[in-house]
Amino acid sequence: MKNQLKNYRLVARMKGNELILSSEVRDHLARLYDRRVERLSVEEHRAERRAHLSSLELERKGDFLWATGAKLSAVRAYLAALKLAEGLRLGSEQERRGPAIALRERARMLAAKVERCLGEDGRLRGLVR
Repeated sequence: MKNQLKNYRLVARMKGNELILSSEVRDHLARLYDRRVERLSVEEHRAERRAHLSSLELERKGDFLWATGAKLSAVRAYLAALKLAEGLRLGSEQERRGPAIALRERARMLAAKVERCLGEDGRLRGLVR
């Protein structure tokens, strides 16, 4: 029998408490969140609910990226989630309904999260702006 050489590639490692993934694996997993957001834009017809659910998915993407060491990409995902939560323009009657109030509260929470992330790593502040 012939000995066949096998090639192995490192796809993940630990750095302290952080899980560092290879860029290909991380990008593949992050695209799953983007696909969910795209699917929501087709399936969900109510604008407030679509914005809320899409914002949640983008925040989850940011959490995943932050946990795997891609901090700049994570902050960008948080900013995209914030933009969705803030960007919905509603009529005056719709503004007083529960979903609109929840979106405004969500936008405030995401803005605070972005500020915390930028405070943790000062280099990000210059890159994001």
